[in-house]
Amino acid sequence: KEAITDGFKNAGITYDDVIELNKENRIACFIGNFLAELYINQGHLGAFLTEINPAFYGVPSARYEAACASSSVAIDAAQTKVQSGDYDVVIVVGWELMKTVDSRIGGDYLGRAAYYEKEGKGIELPFPKLFGRLADELLRKYKLNEDRFMDNLAMISSQNYANAKKNPLAQTRKWFMSYEQARTRGTDTNALVGGKLAASDCSQVTDGAAVVVLASESFVK
Repeated sequence: KEAITDGFKNAGITYDDVIELNKENRIACFIGNFLAELYINQGHLGAFLTEINPAFYGVPSARYEAACASSSVAIDAAQTKVQSGDYDVVIVVGWELMKTVDSRIGGDYLGRAAYYEKEGKGIELPFPKLFGRLADELLRKYKLNEDRFMDNLAMISSQNYANAKKNPLAQTRKWFMSYEQARTRGTDTNALVGGKLAASDCSQVTDGAAVVVLASESFVK
């Protein structure tokens, strides 16, 4: 509710606009979410927007899921609807609530983004381990210099943390990561979690929401 209210304010639309646009079927909502069924026992998140504001009653809305790319595919689907002329305004909500369980259970949940029965079930932190295997395969297949390869991953990590801190609303503004920290793996502060990969090589799990409002050129004018 907070994210949508702030998003509407920044985009310059109101809940009354939603009601008026929906009278002519010119608005729709697209929700990006990975695994709410496990984290909060709630599916069918498109319909859940009616809990935010009554203006969403009757507005076409659906949830899109593609693991880490869930919100990206929601945006992709939303923009095609604008470009095709089906809608004048589309609201895209990316939303995750993942800190409802401890890291062990959460890691098991995340294994559903792989082939769970073969690649995730019964494996602690399955995704770091899968990516660790991928790193090993890249080094083997392309005969890469391992030190340079791992240092490049450390640079990516330090840049990702730095970029995240540019968002004034981000939870990561006080998180520490430097190139030296990221390249020093296998220590108490940067433990190995999957093959050659350490904690610094992994994306962090947390809660968050973001809203994007897309509109046709005619509506903007």
